[in-house]
Amino acid sequence: MIRFIMPEAALPLEEKKTLLQEQFDTFLQADALEDILSVIDIDRGHLAEKYDGRHMASGSIIESQDMAEMSELENIRERLFPLFKELGSFDIGDTCRGDHNRLVIYGGALGACFDRTNYSVRFLTERTVSIDALTCYRPINPVERDRTESVSDADTEAGAMTEALEKVYGLSGGTWEDSFSGDRNLNAIACRRIYRGGTCGTASREDAGAPVYRVFSAPSLEPELRRADTGDCIDYYIQQASVEDGDSILAVTNRRFCNRQFIQTAYQLIKNDQRIDFDIVGCHRRGIAPTADTYDPLQYLQDLIGTLDWIKRFRQL
Repeated sequence: MIRFIMPEAALPLEEKKTLLQEQFDTFLQADALEDILSVIDIDRGHLAEKYDGRHMASGSIIESQDMAEMSELENIRERLFPLFKELGSFDIGDTCRGDHNRLVIYGGALGACFDRTNYSVRFLTERTVSIDALTCYRPINPVERDRTESVSDADTEAGAMTEALEKVYGLSGGTWEDSFSGDRNLNAIACRRIYRGGTCGTASREDAGAPVYRVFSAPSLEPELRRADTGDCIDYYIQQASVEDGDSILAVTNRRFCNRQFIQTAYQLIKNDQRIDFDIVGCHRRGIAPTADTYDPLQYLQDLIGTLDWIKRFRQL
């Protein structure tokens, strides 16, 4: 299984770039990747052209749940499943470092906000100084509400992520402070919420040794085209969270996104020359591991396209 590992923060910047690029080259040269392309009978250069279901001809970007289905993948789903597994899509569930002092939960679909926040609890340690949720003001798609067992009336991903953090970490009894930047365009809205008090939350690490709890709702860097993506959220977090050299971040997402979101995070850390250690782990949707019969191959092809695109972007650094 391919899993990306962040080089030690203390290493020189150029050495970290080289070590990361070597890992990404290993991914590009993986037999499993070549086998996927062979099974779907397409070359790498035309993969996105045929299977990228999110980018419209108009230039707009739709959410993955609004993509048209591709019935042609049904006949090859069992052949593709072990290949995606080898590329790290199903099994990155535990940390390979264990020295983190900051937990970061990446936002997502309505159910994912609760899945990931619940999963993050197992990684809370005495070293933890902050638990931070990264999200944006993307409206909740009605499809997400139909597919989730979470009880939530949130209208936006930011609302769902906030509700998840409050429920899981017992913050509803406290107060909070918002630094809000409004805009008529939802994609451009930004907000940083810091919790004060509550069952678990306190103002700072010094208050009874408890971590600080925060929600970072990021603006898009291209608000006229799309909502904030993972890269935008990470960039906003780095600028707003007062993360310091020597810190170690453990990010929590869904397992299928681990390798792609690793690259997106590493890109921002390298771009900003942050001397921070980093690792990423994932949970399964509703805690149920996908099988060859239940996973959606088109969704995993989107992840693969995104991973290849971010490897290309990283090279440009």
